[in-house]
Order: sequence, then structure tokens, then C-alpha cells
Amino acid sequence: MIIRDARPEDAPFLAKCIMSGMHLYDFEKHPSDQIAEILSGLTNCETREDTLYSYRNTRVAEVNGLLAGALLSYPGEEYLTRKERTFREFWPEYFSEHSDDAPETDPGEWYLDSLAVIPEYRRMGIGKALLQDGFRKGFERGFGTVALVADPEYPHLVRLYKSLGFVPEGTRHAFGTDFQRMVRRGDGQILSDSLLRYNLGEGVEAFSTERDATLPYPVTQGHQVHGSRIAVVERPGMTREELEGYDALMTSLRGVAIGVRTADCIPVLLHDPVKRAVAAVHAGWKGTVLHISEGVIEAMKQEYGTEPSDLRAVIGPSIGPDSFQVGEEVAAKFRDAGFPMDGIWSFRGAGDGTRMSGGHHIDLWKANRWLLEGAGVLPENIHIAGIDTFTTEAFFSARREGIECGRIVSAIRLA
Repeated sequence: MIIRDARPEDAPFLAKCIMSGMHLYDFEKHPSDQIAEILSGLTNCETREDTLYSYRNTRVAEVNGLLAGALLSYPGEEYLTRKERTFREFWPEYFSEHSDDAPETDPGEWYLDSLAVIPEYRRMGIGKALLQDGFRKGFERGFGTVALVADPEYPHLVRLYKSLGFVPEGTRHAFGTDFQRMVRRGDGQILSDSLLRYNLGEGVEAFSTERDATLPYPVTQGHQVHGSRIAVVERPGMTREELEGYDALMTSLRGVAIGVRTADCIPVLLHDPVKRAVAAVHAGWKGTVLHISEGVIEAMKQEYGTEPSDLRAVIGPSIGPDSFQVGEEVAAKFRDAGFPMDGIWSFRGAGDGTRMSGGHHIDLWKANRWLLEGAGVLPENIHIAGIDTFTTEAFFSARREGIECGRIVSAIRLA
């Protein structure tokens, strides 16, 4: 699967996606004359650059060269002007009827307007991948808040949005429906200079690199072995040879960046703003089974006097639950290690023949959140980036590219 910018020639498909996102079009049924007329107008609307539903605001997913889904998104400040222009020109009677509707989005935020995946490509993680791509697009534009509205009559979509970090924030009445407004804010994921930066409080810098990034300063890293050993970095310039066999680092030194290298494994970054200490954790599936995140928090308690409830945590770009297909023996290791299997494991049958469909799947994001919460980190202080490295080509993925691919560096430094 690839995700790309939409093109004018995609307009007929995009129109169907917009209508499907509004629950007004069924890909598997022949449209009525009324729906066909609306589709015709919407197709013309899609080819324009100045309308609410312009192809310029849309990203599409392709599978083997075939269009599979689309997501429309744009800055909130463009909503009212573009909506009025679009509906006055294409559907004036509808605009008159709904001219007093509350705006779906607000200025200063990035709005995910409409998402659709055609039936034969559903349950393959395409919708989630498009949403993750939508986050990144907002971050690239410097927006700290991403918003959408959800129809409460479709609870499976509400659950999907919540799994990606959206939280409910009131309702918005539009087009005759009371939609649930949902937002992701305050975590401060901002993409600049190919660095995905996180807001973990004052006096600390934290980021993950994209594939073409250059580190802004040296980052102390261990020689990782998928274990659970933890090293205290007590001076600048410690080498990988000195840190042989360590999968987690922690320090209280100002100006000394510590980090971990991943290409699907889970990077966890921790900041204690009270005791002024940080940690970087490499939590592959083996390290997760070994409860490495719990071990690091216990080590911070012993070394710095950290109170877990003070910690701010981020789970960075890593393989997502729809992509982390495992054998039965791996799933059993999580069960034997005491993880809540109902929350982190799923069995998806024989699959549909596409890569990573079917079989056992483990949600490493939830598994590591469970470890952090169990160690005393407050749920509201845990941020999951929600970026699946397997489906997001901007980040390295050993499962997608092979073990010899590059590595993401996730780093943290006290300022």
C-alpha cells in the first residue's frame, strides 16, 4: 500500500468517498438518480482547487495500483469560507437549509473531514493508515490540534478514533445530526526538519527521526540486544562499546541527549520534570515481554527518587496492531508474561491473502501503555504517536524493508 496526494483524475473516486464518509453512498449498490446527480456535482467540485472538497485537500491509498480509500483534511480556518463557496455554487438549496449549522471545526486546528475505504479493502488497516497520514500532514503544517467529528450511530468508528488518541469534546450539530467532536491536543507532535518532536514539558527536548533526518546534536546510544538491561549515563560522550548490551538509558545530565534505535520496535521516552531526569527505552516485543518499561521506572525511582505519577511518557513511531502479525508461540509469551490478552491480542482468521492479514496480532502500543500505567504513570501523561512504521514510508520498517534498513533514532535531552 502507498499513500499519495490525490490528482484531478481521481475526482470520480473521491466524490464517492466523500459521499460514503457522509453515509450517503454505498460502494456495493447502484446509486439512485438523486445520489447520482449529487455525485456528478461533487465530482466537478473535486476537480477544483478552491472548494471544500478539492482534490488538493485529499490523500488517497493505493493497493497494487488500485484506489482503495481516501481522507479529506484541511486547516480549520478554511472551513467556513470554502463551505459557503462550495455549497452556494453546487447545492444552493442545501446551503440555505443548513446555513445556521455549527462549524464542524475551529480555526487553529487541523481538521480530518471525511474518511472512506471501499469494501474489498476494509479490515486491512487502510483507514488507520490514512488517519495516521492525516496526523502527519497536520504536524508538518505546524498544527498542535487535530480534530474530527464522529457520528455516534457508528460506534466502531468512535472506537477507532479513541484508539488513535482522540478524546471526546462536546457535540457539533451539522447537517441534521449531533456529531461527537473529538480532538487530539496538548501532546505537541510537530514535524519539522524531518524530526517528529514531542512536548513532554518544559526544559526537555524529545524527538524521533524520519528516514532523511540529520541529528541536531550527538545522541548517546547503547548497543541494543533486545534485552532488559538499563544503564545510567553519568558523563557526556559515552560510546556504544561502553554501553554494550543495554536496551534502556537514563540520565539527569543537562545537555546530554540519550536515545534508542528502532525500525518497528517500540521507543519509549520518559521525562521526570520534578527530579529532572529522563530515560530512553528500546522495547521490542522481547523487551516488552520482559517488562522493560516497568524496570526503567523502578530504576528511576531508585536512582533519582522519581514518583511515577510525575512522569510524562511518549510511545513513538513503531509497528501498529494491524501490522504486527505474530506466530502463536509469540502470542503465548505475552500471555505467560501476564499481559491482559483481551486488550492486546486478536486472532484474525485466515486473512485475505494480503501481507499481515489474518493470524495472531499483538498491539504493542497498548501493551506498553499497560506496563507504564501499571508502574504508576498517569493515563493522561502517556502519549502514543499512533504512527505505524510498517505502513508509513517516512519511517524505517525492518518488516517492510528488511533487517538491513536504516533506523529511527528517538532521543530525549534535558535543556
